[in-house]
Amino acid sequence: MPNLIDNQKPRILRTPFGAPRHRPRHTVSNTAASATVHAELAGIDLDEWQREFLNCTLNVDVDGRYTAREAGLLAPRPAGKTEAILVREIVGLVSLGENIIHTSSLKNVAVNDMQRLLRHLDSSPALRAMIKRVSRTNGDEYIETTAGTRIKYVARTPHSGRPLSADLLVVDDATDCSREFMAAALPMLLSSQNPQILFVGTAVNKRTHPRGDVFTHLRNRALRADPSILWQEHSAPDDRDEDGNLLVDVADPAVAAAANPGQRRVQPGVFDQLRRVLQPDVYLAECLGIGDWPDLDEHGLSK
Repeated sequence: MPNLIDNQKPRILRTPFGAPRHRPRHTVSNTAASATVHAELAGIDLDEWQREFLNCTLNVDVDGRYTAREAGLLAPRPAGKTEAILVREIVGLVSLGENIIHTSSLKNVAVNDMQRLLRHLDSSPALRAMIKRVSRTNGDEYIETTAGTRIKYVARTPHSGRPLSADLLVVDDATDCSREFMAAALPMLLSSQNPQILFVGTAVNKRTHPRGDVFTHLRNRALRADPSILWQEHSAPDDRDEDGNLLVDVADPAVAAAANPGQRRVQPGVFDQLRRVLQPDVYLAECLGIGDWPDLDEHGLSK
């Protein structure tokens, strides 16, 4: 495979403040600098693309409010999306005084996510000292800090957003997030002075992701330059000819390399093996970031 594993630039980047290197003078990113410090404390080795996402996510205006009220990160599996979210959650808990709700599609995934964060907190004496309480009670899983901040882990159901409240809502595996859940969850943020929602997932394949409308709608709004949204997408080009055939050669290792910024986490030859095993549309969405996105109306509903 060509040595293209250092391809860290997203194919699509939409920010509320323009290109990252040209942020307006009035924005402040001091908090973003602490992300690297907390990552090192937690033993997380961030790539350039992960740091870029954290910098953009934590960017604030002169009033200290997030320029991106919603942020979406699309990258194939396994790229390292989880590590970026872990660092964002640690910064929120430890430095920003945020209460966080971390949602996953399944209960066991939510519990595993909590255990992963605990392992990283435990790896640092400084971070470990900030843990006050850990609850593993079924249906009431959370980590509480000595400062009184809390991250709670829930599986997504239409009612899992009630009566919780939070400053940061993390929607992991956002390709499986329903409109019903978001309707129940959004009131959680009403009492926050500086709320933010993070959506993290792979490309939506409407055949295998019947609840992909929320992530699709977010992407559509970002591509239309909604000023409240950050969208960072790592994917292969999805240009097609007049017959609908992709113009890129999906069997070319360079295509997989271009779409996957976290290739150092993947053994050589894995993408070629997956291409032979997975159904073509599944491989495109999960491994190359090329979705078969549902057709939505202006309100984000499937036509």
